[in-house]
Amino acid sequence: MKTINMNTILSHYFTKFNFIHFKEWYKSIDLFNDIYNELDNLNTIIENSKWNQVELRNKTFNEIKLLLIRQIKKIFKKEPEEIYNEWIRSIQPYCFQGGHGYKIQYSGDIPHHWCIKPEYYNKVSTIPNEVLISSIICDKYITISSKCETQYWSN
Repeated sequence: MKTINMNTILSHYFTKFNFIHFKEWYKSIDLFNDIYNELDNLNTIIENSKWNQVELRNKTFNEIKLLLIRQIKKIFKKEPEEIYNEWIRSIQPYCFQGGHGYKIQYSGDIPHHWCIKPEYYNKVSTIPNEVLISSIICDKYITISSKCETQYWSN
């Protein structure tokens, strides 16, 4: 598997200027091998549509997202959102609200800690591929700084 851009969300690929990268993205993920044909067919519908065919495009984008979700559930026996949330919860003991550490940002409803303790950076910064893929499918993001510095907590 190639490197997955973890700063991208699925809806990013469903825009006029970024859809051209969608096929490259899903073809780079081995977990999607057995749904490539279905994804290719849906991709072709989008490629052959006009951008003003909003209903067709939205329906097709939704079918793509559901196909990706079904594939993740088939492989991991969990919803992508559940995979993402479980990982975010699992890193909480290694993070804190402010001080000297590595900045981390993520989306969702889980209470947010802003820093990774320096001694746990290697453990937390290695995000499992299923978490990255799940976050992209769920339109969630995870960003982790590679620079250790003083972070200030604020509301």
